[in-house]
Amino acid sequence: MASASDFKVKQGLQVVGGDINLGNAQNAVIQVDTVSGSNTAGKSLTISGGEGTGSGAGGSIIFQTADGGG
Repeated sequence: MASASDFKVKQGLQVVGGDINLGNAQNAVIQVDTVSGSNTAGKSLTISGGEGTGSGAGGSIIFQTADGGG
């Protein structure tokens, strides 16, 4: 099996009905890769909460930090 660093999705990764948990005891980065070519603009990263229905409010984006260890 390939290592975790070898896992790449070319386009359109969708995770339905669950969480994404990044491994224990390591740092993680979510980023848009560097583009190639001459005079090419960088690409955007969009993070959005889910839409509500009817008069329901849309979802939130919540950033949390962990408490210090004891």
